[in-house]
Amino acid sequence: MINVIPKSLDKVIILPVLVQFLLFLTAALYISKNLDQHLTEHAYIFICLTVSIIINFFLGRKLIALSLKDAQLKAKEAMGESIIKLNAAIEEQNEHFMDQIREISNLYQKQQIDDLATYLRQISNNITQVNDMLKVDQPIIGVLLKSKLAEADVRNIQLDIDISVSLARQKENALILARILGNLIDNAFEAVLSGNEYDKLVLVKISKTGPLLKIEVCNKGPVIPPEIIDNIFLAGYTLKGDNHGGLGLNIVKTLTEKLSGMVSVTSDMDTGTSFIVTIPAK
Repeated sequence: MINVIPKSLDKVIILPVLVQFLLFLTAALYISKNLDQHLTEHAYIFICLTVSIIINFFLGRKLIALSLKDAQLKAKEAMGESIIKLNAAIEEQNEHFMDQIREISNLYQKQQIDDLATYLRQISNNITQVNDMLKVDQPIIGVLLKSKLAEADVRNIQLDIDISVSLARQKENALILARILGNLIDNAFEAVLSGNEYDKLVLVKISKTGPLLKIEVCNKGPVIPPEIIDNIFLAGYTLKGDNHGGLGLNIVKTLTEKLSGMVSVTSDMDTGTSFIVTIPAK
């Protein structure tokens, strides 16, 4: 089972128990300095504090269990969205595949051999990249990236993915990382599709820099103005019009901080827009 609860949560929940324990010690010191008081009063104080500690402990355990269940449900919903998108993309790809067969047949019949060779190389490169995604050593992230490659193919976007680090040790954080990646890639897709003048290219790079895992998602869509770049991670803030809730990048920031990481963005005409997420590597 994948734990998607922040490691700090247990400590926060245990804190009331520790406070109770300190009160218990304080009471013990008080009693030791007032031994002349009646023993019944001392016993009453000890019983009340002990019961309070026990109740706090079991409430804490119950809260942990409920929080874990809630987080797992949210994680399943997040992955469910990716699977639905993958299924939809596969259906569209089946139609796309038939179009490719017809195009190959058309080029062959016209004896446009050079064009046919170029077209076949392009198809081969796409297949190779999808197969590479199947080799990602973190299955959840592999499925997410495969769904995005299929979606990119249908939407005529070139999605280049470069993974130079093992993700096998990210099992505990895989669902959160998949949500971060999914939101950043979706944001990049929408950016490059927002105008015909933009290069339909999205770059995804996952690497390791010292003790940090680094995720970069870059696009050549519209430049984010410097005066508003600090606002894009705010909940509800969007540059995409009224039909968008403006939650995607805020979710990225929130999830990154849950992993004790940071997210930053740069945007200019020369290099495009780049979102960089860094978290402690395992």
